[in-house]
This record gives sequence, structure tokens and C-alpha cells, in this order.
Amino acid sequence: MGYILFGSKPITFKGLLLENTMAEIIPPLNRQTLSRMTAGEKRLARRLESLLEDDYLVWYDIPVGKNRRYPDFILLHPSRGLLFLEVKDWKPETIKNLSKA
Repeated sequence: MGYILFGSKPITFKGLLLENTMAEIIPPLNRQTLSRMTAGEKRLARRLESLLEDDYLVWYDIPVGKNRRYPDFILLHPSRGLLFLEVKDWKPETIKNLSKA
């Protein structure tokens, strides 16, 4: 039975070593970019970079449209299309008030 390992470990399947492909993130995940990210955005960016195939492009925090909205991430795949993601890094202890309204 095969398995796949992600992250810094090589990807293997049925005992074969597969190429460790990664998505391209724009701008690159350097110190300057990472310093602008929340903890949740950093976690997601690293996972997108390591788990998506190399034919994905991922943009972080770029202006979109005439109102210049800034989605956290935009993913583009040539045959699967576009996906816009907004990261909500909420934890129960940081929520101060909830209402049913």
C-alpha cells in the first residue's frame, strides 16, 4: 500500500520517490512577506506552497478590481480556474461577543 509524505520530506508512492513539486507563491515567502502575515495566513501559505502541485500560482495580498480589494490568497490553476481565499484566524478565546442576529 502506498503513502504520500508532504512538507520537507520526499513524496513517495508505492515505494517510488516522486518529484517534490511545489506551487509558486507571489510574492515569495521571504522574511518581509512573512512579517506582514497573521499566524493563520503563514500556516496556510506554507501548506499551499508545499501541498499544491507546481502548476498552481498563488498570489498573496494583491489588489483586485476597481475598488482594490485585497483577498488574502488567490489561487490559479490552468484547468481548474481561480479560487479566492480569505483567512479567518479566529480562536474561541479571542472571540469577545457573539449574537444570533
